[in-house]
Amino acid sequence: MASSKLNLDAIFAPLLWSGTRYYLLVSSLLAVIGFGAYAYYVQLTTGLGVTGMRSVVSWGFYIINFVFMIGISHAGTLISAILRVANADWRKPITRMAESITVMAILVAAFLPLLDLGRPDRIANVFLFARLQSPLTWDFISIGTYLIGSIIYLYLPLIPDLAACRDSLQGASGLRRWLYTKLSLGWTGTEEQEHRLKRAIKVMAIIIIPVAVSVHSVVSWDFAMTLRVEWHNALFAPYFVTGAIFSGIATIMLVMAAFRRAYHLEQFIQLKHFLYLGYIMLVVDVAMIYFTISEFLVAGYGGEVLDTTYLFLLLWGPYAPLFWFQIVGGLIVPAAIVAVPRMRKIKWLVVAALLVDMGMWAERFLIIVPAMATPQLPYQLGTYWPTWVEVSIVSATLSAFALLLVVFGKVFPVVSLWEVAERETSLGQEGSHEAEAHILPVPSAPSLPSSTRRSFVRTSALSVVGFALGWAAYTYALKAAPHTAEARGTSSGAIGIPLSNLGEVTSLEAARSKATFPVSAPKWLPDDASLQEVRISEDGRLVALLYASLRLQPLPIYGERIALAIIQSEDVDGGPPAYLPRDNIVNLDGQAYLAREPASSVSGEPGRLQWWTKRTRHTILSPLPSSEMIKVARSMEVL
Repeated sequence: MASSKLNLDAIFAPLLWSGTRYYLLVSSLLAVIGFGAYAYYVQLTTGLGVTGMRSVVSWGFYIINFVFMIGISHAGTLISAILRVANADWRKPITRMAESITVMAILVAAFLPLLDLGRPDRIANVFLFARLQSPLTWDFISIGTYLIGSIIYLYLPLIPDLAACRDSLQGASGLRRWLYTKLSLGWTGTEEQEHRLKRAIKVMAIIIIPVAVSVHSVVSWDFAMTLRVEWHNALFAPYFVTGAIFSGIATIMLVMAAFRRAYHLEQFIQLKHFLYLGYIMLVVDVAMIYFTISEFLVAGYGGEVLDTTYLFLLLWGPYAPLFWFQIVGGLIVPAAIVAVPRMRKIKWLVVAALLVDMGMWAERFLIIVPAMATPQLPYQLGTYWPTWVEVSIVSATLSAFALLLVVFGKVFPVVSLWEVAERETSLGQEGSHEAEAHILPVPSAPSLPSSTRRSFVRTSALSVVGFALGWAAYTYALKAAPHTAEARGTSSGAIGIPLSNLGEVTSLEAARSKATFPVSAPKWLPDDASLQEVRISEDGRLVALLYASLRLQPLPIYGERIALAIIQSEDVDGGPPAYLPRDNIVNLDGQAYLAREPASSVSGEPGRLQWWTKRTRHTILSPLPSSEMIKVARSMEVL
């Protein structure tokens, strides 16, 4: 039993002691989450215009990562549950990690669609006005059922381990011991309790498998029920479920490797666990290759315009590098690593798992973005590139997933103690099954509360200083960004007005000296806004003021993070034309105004404000409401 004692100590040790690296990791993840919260505040207060989803591509990073996180959440259910039902004895040390991945991934994935909403305060309407014909309704039903079932499936095998922590961890804090006592539900390890627990676990394992399959099937039907190129496909449900199992296995292997190295669990998580999961991953890899060939072979055979356009974007177009990485790096190379005997080592299997996850993320991207970029009507191809807001928010969600796993592994054993103890007891005592195997001995791992407090204080101080320095660097970059090529977002030729008879002026001072009337900068711009270009016609009329700011609501038809104050003047006969709708004309200060609010982000058109003075009509275009555009015109001293 000495080896069993040593094993139990190795499992208990991470629950009792935390070093500087642990708090540094937690602080770093919290810093990323905090910055993502700030980015979401910018999006919430400014609108989805700060994202890259301003053309026909209306689903971007948020939905891509939603589908990806739903996929890796299948790690615990379709792997742990199937192996448990099949009585695969080797799975016992890794089931806890697989089940925790499921819960943490589904918790994060459930929030990602909310981030994609311009009005998240209206989310209750999905339930209040739900329609059973809508796949989105079934999305919420299946994900909610899956989350509840996964939490129960994670909690049931934890009960004996919670009792072991309650009885054995004398060095734990009072709060943690109270938590262990309440959650262990009075477990004492009797034969009747064990029988009922095993029966409940097996029932949940059987129930959770079809629920998991239904979740990713419903997610795939969100796409397949849409009459869009490459989405309206009967293979999408099995394709998505197979891809979910594929990425789920890879994620289990990555988390296993991380916990094995960080918590020194080499005695439990061995090469055979990586090999067995690698063999399963190889079988699923072959299935993914088959589905991929079937999808693109059928799409290319018919020669339909939309299908060939979509395939062009993938094979030779702007998404070709990502597509070929997904095929070669995400499918072929991992299969070769597992298939070659010399490569069957933990480090190479972990590399294969990492490539699979990267390839599956790329596959989710290629399912969504190129299909939406392919126009269904005779329009130009759509474009999409994420902005800093999307990257920050998605990074925060991935950090939240990692943080949940890290905190879970610090509060609860990541290896199923009672199952491992039961297995060792049955192997070492020829089937004798004693309740003492579940009442674990006091571990010999040191309890260093004072050292832990010092590490926490020191690491927290360093994290605060680092976060402050990072925030200062970001603020400085934000102010300097408009002067860079990235912030300009477009060249002078990208502006949709004739330039042949216009002179270019690159400073406000030069514009004031050349214009025939006073010119001043609009006062509604953010503090970090920078004047990029001033355009003056040859006769001295102000044509456009081009501003850049990371916090500006951008104009899709003019460029990234760019706002334009455009004023054009032309002679007209009399005042406003008679055919204009009277309801939209407002008389203000003796002038007639025709206001049109900014159009939706789908059309990408700015708002328009026109006014007439004597025989001259003036027009200003801006992403702002008409009331704000009036302020712009007044601040430029043209009203």
